[in-house]
Amino acid sequence: QCGKAGLSAAHFEQKGEEAAVLLDKLSKGKQAGLDRVRVTSLYQQGLLLFVALLESMDGGKLRKVAAE
Repeated sequence: QCGKAGLSAAHFEQKGEEAAVLLDKLSKGKQAGLDRVRVTSLYQQGLLLFVALLESMDGGKLRKVAAE
């Protein structure tokens, strides 16, 4: 509902799938005792995904939904 004009539902589905894969990696990483380099890489991937989601949102639409 809050996506920028021109972005399809598939865009958000893809981001959701990317998030699920990343969460799985992070969850497994807790048990595997990943080294600092790998943890940093996963953290950066998470930040990039978060930025991509934020850039996909239309702030005007977001305010309208939040007010309802």
